[in-house]
Amino acid sequence: MALLQLEEKDNAEASKYIRISEWIKKQIAGCTGEKYSALQMHSDRIVGLIPHGKGDTGTFLQGLISGAKELFGIPVTAAVKTFATDALDAGYAGVKQLLKEAFYYGGGTLNETSFQADRSLK
Repeated sequence: MALLQLEEKDNAEASKYIRISEWIKKQIAGCTGEKYSALQMHSDRIVGLIPHGKGDTGTFLQGLISGAKELFGIPVTAAVKTFATDALDAGYAGVKQLLKEAFYYGGGTLNETSFQADRSLK
């Protein structure tokens, strides 16, 4: 599962968000071969279900991030987590948490692992 967050860009017009959202959903559908493999969760969030074994998901998502920035000028942050389909609710909670951790990584990035703070005092 990939959760993509469209980052705000100086009050970009709504039509730009609609165009980028449609472009992202079309890219995910093209990757998976499934018409309904991406859903608009909020005006600025898209969730994509990418089956395991459909190629290198990280490279695909990096391409989405780069393409969105190049074509629309809007940064997209992505969080991705692999899980069994019977754990869909836990998987969604996991990618939402990774998206929250974008603060540590910065916007316009791909977050695949949870942030771990180094608590050791040196």
